[in-house]
Amino acid sequence: MDDPGVSRKHCEIRVGTPSLVQDLGSTNGIVVDGQHTQRATLRDGSRIVVGSTTIVYRQAEG
Repeated sequence: MDDPGVSRKHCEIRVGTPSLVQDLGSTNGIVVDGQHTQRATLRDGSRIVVGSTTIVYRQAEG
């Protein structure tokens, strides 16, 4: 991402049951659905903020 607030290895999103996002020791951390966190379970529509970038997680049906 072209965002100075995002570390080279900022976070990891793991798709599965459940899908998860985990901070990888970044300088600025992550915010999921308005909460600063190290790790969170994702649901369809979850908003992940890294630096000044917002990622909206969408879960495929089926």
